[in-house]
Amino acid sequence: MTRHTPGPWFVFKGDSETDRPGINSEDPSFSIVVYGTDDDDAGVNGRTVEERDANARLLAAAPDLLAALRDLINEFGGSVSVSPESPRAIAARAALAKAEAA
Repeated sequence: MTRHTPGPWFVFKGDSETDRPGINSEDPSFSIVVYGTDDDDAGVNGRTVEERDANARLLAAAPDLLAALRDLINEFGGSVSVSPESPRAIAARAALAKAEAA
């Protein structure tokens, strides 16, 4: 399993309107800046303020999503009501493998 900075992760926003949002954790050495734009145009690489902020929220949720997915696979992956070879089970395992890939 790939090691990552443990959660929880939090979205932060700077003090000024032009500050980029980002992600941090209780580990003071961990921080990610999420790029977008504060302008009304197409933004950095076409990213708008709304998309930038949504990306920041998604990144902040990543450790929780990973833990929830792992728990669901462990709990329901082999149950009679959920076939381990169903498309949803396969997709869940693929997403978990992608997150944990070295």
